[in-house]
Amino acid sequence: MRSLLTFVIVLLALAPAARADVAIQAYPLPRGGGAHDVAVGADGIVWYTAQRSGELGRLDPGNGKVELVPLGSGAAPHA
Repeated sequence: MRSLLTFVIVLLALAPAARADVAIQAYPLPRGGGAHDVAVGADGIVWYTAQRSGELGRLDPGNGKVELVPLGSGAAPHA
Protein backbone atom coordinates (compact mmCIF):
# COMPACT_ATOMS: atom_id res chain seq x y z
CA MET A 1 0.00 0.00 0.00
CA ARG A 2 2.88 2.35 0.78
CA SER A 3 4.28 1.83 -2.74
CA LEU A 4 0.91 2.67 -4.26
CA LEU A 5 0.61 5.85 -2.20
CA THR A 6 4.12 6.95 -3.20
CA PHE A 7 3.30 6.24 -6.83
CA VAL A 8 0.13 8.36 -6.73
CA ILE A 9 1.94 11.26 -5.03
CA VAL A 10 4.66 11.25 -7.69
CA LEU A 11 2.07 11.21 -10.47
CA LEU A 12 0.38 14.22 -8.91
CA ALA A 13 3.69 16.06 -8.71
CA LEU A 14 4.20 15.47 -12.44
CA ALA A 15 0.91 17.18 -13.36
CA PRO A 16 1.42 20.59 -15.00
CA ALA A 17 1.01 23.35 -12.43
CA ALA A 18 -0.90 25.64 -14.83
CA ARG A 19 -3.65 23.11 -15.42
CA ALA A 20 -6.80 23.78 -13.38
CA ASP A 21 -8.55 20.42 -13.76
CA VAL A 22 -6.86 17.49 -12.07
CA ALA A 23 -7.92 13.86 -12.21
CA ILE A 24 -6.48 11.27 -9.86
CA GLN A 25 -6.28 7.63 -10.85
CA ALA A 26 -4.65 4.98 -8.67
CA TYR A 27 -3.29 1.77 -10.17
CA PRO A 28 -2.54 -1.40 -8.25
CA LEU A 29 1.09 -2.49 -8.52
CA PRO A 30 2.61 -5.89 -7.79
CA ARG A 31 3.46 -6.31 -4.10
CA GLY A 32 7.03 -6.35 -2.86
CA GLY A 33 8.63 -4.47 -5.74
CA GLY A 34 9.31 -1.24 -3.88
CA ALA A 35 8.12 1.21 -6.56
CA HIS A 36 10.59 4.06 -6.81
CA ASP A 37 11.68 6.75 -9.30
CA VAL A 38 8.78 7.29 -11.70
CA ALA A 39 9.02 8.71 -15.22
CA VAL A 40 6.26 9.25 -17.80
CA GLY A 41 7.15 8.85 -21.46
CA ALA A 42 5.83 11.06 -24.27
CA ASP A 43 3.48 8.19 -25.16
CA GLY A 44 1.95 8.26 -21.65
CA ILE A 45 3.54 5.00 -20.51
CA VAL A 46 4.67 5.18 -16.88
CA TRP A 47 8.05 3.63 -16.05
CA TYR A 48 9.31 3.01 -12.53
CA THR A 49 12.03 1.09 -10.78
CA ALA A 50 10.96 -1.84 -8.62
CA GLN A 51 13.96 -1.46 -6.38
CA ARG A 52 13.35 -4.30 -3.93
CA SER A 53 12.62 -6.90 -6.60
CA GLY A 54 15.37 -5.80 -9.02
CA GLU A 55 12.98 -5.04 -11.87
CA LEU A 56 11.84 -2.22 -14.13
CA GLY A 57 8.08 -1.61 -14.12
CA ARG A 58 6.03 -0.47 -17.10
CA LEU A 59 2.46 0.73 -16.49
CA ASP A 60 0.05 1.42 -19.34
CA PRO A 61 -2.52 3.82 -17.83
CA GLY A 62 -4.84 3.14 -20.77
CA ASN A 63 -5.59 -0.39 -19.61
CA GLY A 64 -3.89 -0.57 -16.17
CA LYS A 65 -1.58 -3.39 -17.30
CA VAL A 66 1.75 -3.64 -15.48
CA GLU A 67 4.73 -5.46 -16.93
CA LEU A 68 7.91 -6.17 -14.96
CA VAL A 69 11.28 -6.53 -16.67
CA PRO A 70 13.84 -8.48 -14.58
CA LEU A 71 17.22 -6.69 -14.45
CA GLY A 72 19.32 -9.63 -13.29
CA SER A 73 20.67 -11.14 -10.14
CA GLY A 74 21.56 -8.59 -7.46
CA ALA A 75 19.92 -5.66 -9.26
CA ALA A 76 18.45 -2.88 -7.09
CA PRO A 77 17.62 -0.09 -9.57
CA HIS A 78 17.45 3.45 -8.32
CA ALA A 79 16.81 6.65 -10.31
